Amino acid sequence: MPVTVTIVGALAAIISTVQFVPQTIQAWAKRGNFGALAGINVPTTFMVLVSSLMWTYYNVSIANVWGIVPNIIVVPGTALTLMLVAHAARLDRRYRIPEVMQASIAPYEGPMFEETARMPKIEAEVT
Repeated sequence: MPVTVTIVGALAAIISTVQFVPQTIQAWAKRGNFGALAGINVPTTFMVLVSSLMWTYYNVSIANVWGIVPNIIVVPGTALTLMLVAHAARLDRRYRIPEVMQASIAPYEGPMFEETARMPKIEAEVT
């Protein structure tokens, strides 16, 4: 293989690896916070994962090292990103207060003294 083709392959491998690493790092740093991870496009990340798996298969078939090396980083990184987004979404659904309950909680928000002033008085019978 000519040297220029090897250089182009190496540069393509570096670029394809570097483009997804920051998103994986951000997803790891903000794991568990669905609001912070809401900007991650799940269908696109899934397509990158499938595409990388297919490219890995192809490059293993033709014994092309420069096609295999970046996918050793991209495949686990995109899979991790998808798992972190799914986990954060599951946590968000689990701990979200239903709309019906928010109306009953709203009057009791605020500093403690205001909160106790608005609470209904409970009078005990003395016998």
